[in-house]
Amino acid sequence: MDSFNHSQPNVYPEKLEAGTLNVVGIAGLNEGIEYILNKGIEDIRKIVATNVNRFIDALEQMDNIILYTQRKRPVAGVVSLNIGNIDSETISDVLVEDFDIAIRPGAHCAPLVHKALGTEKQGIVRFSFSSFNTIEEVDFAINAIKTIVTEVD
Repeated sequence: MDSFNHSQPNVYPEKLEAGTLNVVGIAGLNEGIEYILNKGIEDIRKIVATNVNRFIDALEQMDNIILYTQRKRPVAGVVSLNIGNIDSETISDVLVEDFDIAIRPGAHCAPLVHKALGTEKQGIVRFSFSSFNTIEEVDFAINAIKTIVTEVD
């Protein structure tokens, strides 16, 4: 509004409105709200719970899996684990390079949690599931973990 001024306006609301609005962010927020309203929160929760429970059920049957996620209701879409003593970043590299699966390895900005779990050096592998994931994708992730576990044995 006063583009040639070297300082920002000192009156409201102009003081908070400098620069271009985050149009892409606003449009994305709108689409996210529309998705939730159309799909329904309960349906979204059920899909996420189904994905997470299927994944955890399979992990509990595998050797060398250290599972940090506990089943609680309501279920969040995050499953945290390690495979034996393998560094979480190594597991992430294998998942992305061999299976095209992106996960989040490391400390997750939670150093005290890792201190309590004894995973300060290893980190944790974190899978995140949403209502956009299919059962086939969950099964693909399960088979990828099975492959890694088999190679470790």
